[in-house]
Amino acid sequence: MKKQELFIFIVVNLGICTARLALPDWKCYITTRDTIQYWPFKKDYKVDDVVESVCMEGYKMNGFKLSQCYSYGWDPPLPTCEEDNSESASNGIRDGIQHNSFCPHPPKIRNSEKITIKENYVNGDTVEIKCFPNFKLQGTNIIHCENGIWASPPKCILERDVCRYPPTVAHANTVRKSSLFPRHYRAEYNCHANYVLQGNPTVRCENGAWEDPPVCIDKLLPCGLPPSINYGDVIQTLKTKYDSGSVLEYKCPSFYILEGNQKIKCWNGVWSDPPVCLEPCTATEKDMRENNIQLQWTSAQKIYSLHNDIIEFKCIPQYMISDPKLLRVTCNRGVLNYPKCFKQGTDQDKEREKTDLDDKKLDLLLQDWIPRIVEETCDAPPEVPNGKLKTKQQASYDSGFSVEFECNANFVISGTKYVKCEKGQWSDPPQCTQGCRVSIGDLDKNNVVLYFSDDLKSVHMEGSEVRLRCKPGFRRSFHASLTAECNNGKMRYERCFSKPTCRLNQDMLDMNNMELDPVHGNEIYYEEGENVKFRCKEGFSSKEITGRCSNRVLSYPICEELSK
Repeated sequence: MKKQELFIFIVVNLGICTARLALPDWKCYITTRDTIQYWPFKKDYKVDDVVESVCMEGYKMNGFKLSQCYSYGWDPPLPTCEEDNSESASNGIRDGIQHNSFCPHPPKIRNSEKITIKENYVNGDTVEIKCFPNFKLQGTNIIHCENGIWASPPKCILERDVCRYPPTVAHANTVRKSSLFPRHYRAEYNCHANYVLQGNPTVRCENGAWEDPPVCIDKLLPCGLPPSINYGDVIQTLKTKYDSGSVLEYKCPSFYILEGNQKIKCWNGVWSDPPVCLEPCTATEKDMRENNIQLQWTSAQKIYSLHNDIIEFKCIPQYMISDPKLLRVTCNRGVLNYPKCFKQGTDQDKEREKTDLDDKKLDLLLQDWIPRIVEETCDAPPEVPNGKLKTKQQASYDSGFSVEFECNANFVISGTKYVKCEKGQWSDPPQCTQGCRVSIGDLDKNNVVLYFSDDLKSVHMEGSEVRLRCKPGFRRSFHASLTAECNNGKMRYERCFSKPTCRLNQDMLDMNNMELDPVHGNEIYYEEGENVKFRCKEGFSSKEITGRCSNRVLSYPICEELSK
């Protein structure tokens, strides 16, 4: 079947406009076969042309002798001929049917009730057409056999107020007792096991379209007790069970520095990483007396020093140190490496010699009785991809010393950022993963704003979500939480709309041999008047690959199989 384009010609004459409509030039075609002949045989046939089929001698016909050309093709379909040596086989001779006296069998009107067929139809015969429920007749319900053809067959058109199958919802069941549903009909959705429903469980058929359906999301598991941290605790009253989405806040004691996220969140049975409380340092009188030092600023009377604070000492009278820089010591998570001052002059040398001699005696004593205990040091800290060392690099590190890492721009640290040297081995380093940043331009494009303004400044971890809300005058397509998710280094936003929406239907995509164009990502909802791009599946093609949301219904182009 070949369809010509529809042209409209406008003729202007003396200021009066007249329009002439050129109807489509529908044609039917025949593929020649060695087992069958057609009368009359032509290159192509116009609508209402009738052809007679005759099997070659020794072949039997499957189908009807007469077929009429309609806008949609041959009806009844052209027959086939199969080899048959019985007496009922064809003798290869035409019956001499007069086409203006006999009609082919009546056309099969789509979406209409079955007609009782008789063997032959002659001029004057009539057939009544009855449409299926929810379809209305377009044309006359009685067709006549006139001059060997069926004149002006009608159509059965789906009533505008009727809906087809309710939209498919992933991980849900709904009623499908028929293929058509009347106006005001309500379809109910039930989520599969381990999924929970968000939105209205029922949708209604209105004006030939369904309301927006709900969604079924993974059932989120609760969390148990929050993780405990050294020196700190949560400020809320503890419970044995917390719903997914619960948030708790930690607090460290005075002089302890809270490092990491102060708040943790329960999500699907797992708590996010808790913070750590970094210990302060205390310069004790005993330690200072043993090292012949005292605080530089006695008036400050500073007992506690915060992590990373610098504490300045000075030698007590008549004592000195080789390098004054050694008197500036950094507090490292509760650990102070005290400098030591020695007496001035010869006494200092004697002191050093005495200290060295005592150390040698101790070493010999230990060698005689037990294996010598050597305080092992660590070499350079491990490298962290996409991260760097924040603490000043050293050739070696004493046991108990901690270093701090930080991630490069747009990367987020996972795990504790402090790595500690213990007996010559470093603790496990953190990881720096690709993070996401919220874009004001993307927020505006999707008609949303941040629920918490601080999220604009943060770099968000892979898989984490940021809460959103619709701008004034915009709304969600269904009632569910509104979020943006960090996915492969980019934030994926959900949209809000000011107009009615259309929902993408996977059944329609499969039926029309197409899929959504990647330019739309995984969007399901589209606004009134919005164009939607598709692409044909492999082995199919279409000249038109764009649909449009109109009156809450999304139009779909059709991809046809490529000819082989």
